[in-house]
Amino acid sequence: MTFLISDVGRDIISGAGLGTITGYTDTTHVTVEITQAFAANTVEVGQWTILGSPNTTCTPSASSPAGATITLTLTLAGWRAEDVGKFVSINGGLCRITGFTSTQVVDAVIVRVLTGVVAAPPLAWKLEGSVWGGVNGYPRCGTIYGQRLYVAGSPGFPQTFWGSTIGEYLDFMLGTADDEAISYALASDQLDPILHLAQAGGLVALTYGGEYSIRGGNEKPITPTNIQVKKQSNYGSSKVPPKRVAAELFFNQRAGRKIRALAPDRFDSEQYGASDISILSEHVTRSGVTAMAYQAEPVSVLHVPCADGVMATLTADQEQGVFGWARQITNGLIESVCAVPVADGDRVFAVVRRVINGVPVRYIEMMDPELHTDSALTGSNPAGATTWTGLSHLEGRTVNVKADGVALSDRVVVGGQITIERLAYNIEIGLNYSSKVVTLTPELPGERGSSQGANLSINRVIVRLLDTIGCTINYQIVPFKQLGLEVLDRSPQPFTGDKEAGNLGWETGKAVTVIQQNKPYPFHLLAVIAEVTVNHG
Repeated sequence: MTFLISDVGRDIISGAGLGTITGYTDTTHVTVEITQAFAANTVEVGQWTILGSPNTTCTPSASSPAGATITLTLTLAGWRAEDVGKFVSINGGLCRITGFTSTQVVDAVIVRVLTGVVAAPPLAWKLEGSVWGGVNGYPRCGTIYGQRLYVAGSPGFPQTFWGSTIGEYLDFMLGTADDEAISYALASDQLDPILHLAQAGGLVALTYGGEYSIRGGNEKPITPTNIQVKKQSNYGSSKVPPKRVAAELFFNQRAGRKIRALAPDRFDSEQYGASDISILSEHVTRSGVTAMAYQAEPVSVLHVPCADGVMATLTADQEQGVFGWARQITNGLIESVCAVPVADGDRVFAVVRRVINGVPVRYIEMMDPELHTDSALTGSNPAGATTWTGLSHLEGRTVNVKADGVALSDRVVVGGQITIERLAYNIEIGLNYSSKVVTLTPELPGERGSSQGANLSINRVIVRLLDTIGCTINYQIVPFKQLGLEVLDRSPQPFTGDKEAGNLGWETGKAVTVIQQNKPYPFHLLAVIAEVTVNHG
């Protein structure tokens, strides 16, 4: 790139360095007033650019019609070959440069009709390049709202968002009419890159430093001349994309360890709150959130893989006031997750890293509520079989075996197959996992105050179950139907109702109940009812 005489007054930029050209000597020498220091005295080709418009008069050859080819002539040298494709805003209209003739003349196509052909003096017209591509990069996030495609957070303009023309998602030609495209930069006292655009009672921008609502002023839609941006909170967001759960937007806070729910206030729709929904179980996301996926059906569950390879799950139902965290631990590391809509709800898939036969592998595994082992394989044989193949993905691993609905003894996969102790017609083979529920010590106020720190005894525990086969309460086996060799040809029947365990002993400051299912059978716990005695001593 060579310097031109009309570059005087324009800015020159390289990385974080910025200066204003104050004098022209020749095509290779100019005088620059440095505003912000450059990284080095020498900058490679392509690592610097000149911003702004040529500081000279521009005269169009015609003002209409739209689509016509015209010439744009400068009084002083100012055009460059690389200006082809850029836009010139002049005399109330817009032209796109299509050809370079000389440093004073270019060809252009009228995009928006000009008001006249009068010469536009310096600063009365503007040379505008594309804000996307090249050193500016491209937007990192986007969403569709109000029939516009909104995008934001490009490297060159990290705090700017753009909205397309209404109904034309790929048209970002700026204008002032209500249906034309929009460009707006967030006002902040610090560099605040936009990381996500989403919807939560309106359009919202989640940035590194806070959360912003974007709406039209005076209860009108967003237009190029009617934009109202308000900072709602200062929590900040991580790079993990947020998820819409009912009327709330769940996002991962900047440090990566908390999940917050952003939603408009029920009494003031212009004011938002962002409550911490992980506050009661902060240990489950302590290692850091790496992804999120929301499953709406058959149960409202937010799936949250964490940096330690454990996936936290949040059962969320705002209408019922239900927010319950759990941890999904497998023999491996859960790295990513997604929810895919299907006919009967949402199907959840996960990328799981396992070590099989000493070799690290990654599997895409589907979560099936009908199966009760991990990385499971199911099969059937109308004639029955004792040897089952196709298990190379679990080579060398000890697996649970459930034949015709009955749990058999564990087997080790050798050569991609196992041999079981009897004929089976339908089989499920996979890695064992244990379902475990641990209750909190209850707070029982009495005449002497809190029960915390007192001697506590759980005299009786009743668990309410739905379609469950077997479990233990505080490691005591709860009597279900006993299984033995004489009944291996019959599948155990699920139980619905209450099961009870007796005196579980005294303990100081602690009254915890542990309900567990270690077998590959269904387990649905509806309620835990405990009778507790408090002795202050």
